[in-house]
Amino acid sequence: MCPSRRGDQPIAPRPCLATPRPLPCRRGHIQTRRTSLIVQILGICRFSYPCYGGFRREHDTIQDRIDFLYGEERLEERFRYFETFTLPGLRLQTDEDFKFVVLAGNQLPRAYDERLKDLLATLPQARLVQYEPLNHREACLKAMREHIDPDGGVCGQFRLDDDDGVSYRFVERFREAFDDGQGIMKREHKFAVDYNQGFTVSIDETGIRACAQQRQYWTPALGVYIRPHIDKTVVHFRHDTIWRQMTTLTYTGEDMFVRGLNSTNGTPFKKKDFEEMLPIEGEVAQRLSRSFGITGEALAKFHDAESKASARAGR
Repeated sequence: MCPSRRGDQPIAPRPCLATPRPLPCRRGHIQTRRTSLIVQILGICRFSYPCYGGFRREHDTIQDRIDFLYGEERLEERFRYFETFTLPGLRLQTDEDFKFVVLAGNQLPRAYDERLKDLLATLPQARLVQYEPLNHREACLKAMREHIDPDGGVCGQFRLDDDDGVSYRFVERFREAFDDGQGIMKREHKFAVDYNQGFTVSIDETGIRACAQQRQYWTPALGVYIRPHIDKTVVHFRHDTIWRQMTTLTYTGEDMFVRGLNSTNGTPFKKKDFEEMLPIEGEVAQRLSRSFGITGEALAKFHDAESKASARAGR
């Protein structure tokens, strides 16, 4: 059982929300008051939002981008990743005090719009915002501003692509990291937190494979602490060069991220990332289920859908 604490009053212990078996917690330990309790934590995910910029693939017009993003096969794929990789770990967070902003277009086809809203209804922390096409960073700033409390203290921000996931302890660990970076925050008014251990997972018609990774400054499990009045968000800082823009703290030794490996990734993968992939079984399968809520049943369902999509496309 993991005890929790709000303000100065301890509340009754509650079980760690992880399946099938939670990682060990500090039994019987009531945390002393931490400065990290005063921070607000927000995540953001762009779900097929047709913006200006922000995509590796270019389009001549915004309508061309809308047509591309809202193609039926593509949207089905995005939903498969979102349901299988992104949402399970967020639903299991041991620290439930966060908001997860999902940015989508207000032109999303009705059936998919309703489907997205139904999915997000299963995550109490989800906040859906829908805009007309805007500049990528402007849209993200606008979406985050709607949910940042200007009087709520320092803001911890993280971003996820719709094919990424985080460990069920990510928010808890991210909040704890603020205590380690207090001195940096006082001097520099911002700092980044990087968790560099996790997995890449590939699901295609050939099978389901994974590779354990230790990679610095990948988008999932990378966060930024920033003052709430600053007109920038985590999206304004390139993940692969964030170490040039602010002081960073890196943590290792715990599985904290999972990345879906596919043709739509914003950061291209190297050939060796595919060569090192192995079938998901044994310890790897257990770690994916335990830390991210990604079960063998969910992966098998994804693979079946991917195989059918490939057959329809003649791949």
